[in-house]
Amino acid sequence: TRQGAKVTVSVPNEVAAAALSKGNSVWLTWPAEKGFLLPDGGQ
Repeated sequence: TRQGAKVTVSVPNEVAAAALSKGNSVWLTWPAEKGFLLPDGGQ
């Protein structure tokens, strides 16, 4: 969503460290058929 959604992601420490070490954003994919589980966010 544009406002963001809280998620819990389990990844190995070295993957998380590499992804977040420079303050980068982390993007997750979500299957369209599971979209009903995401908050609408008024969009």
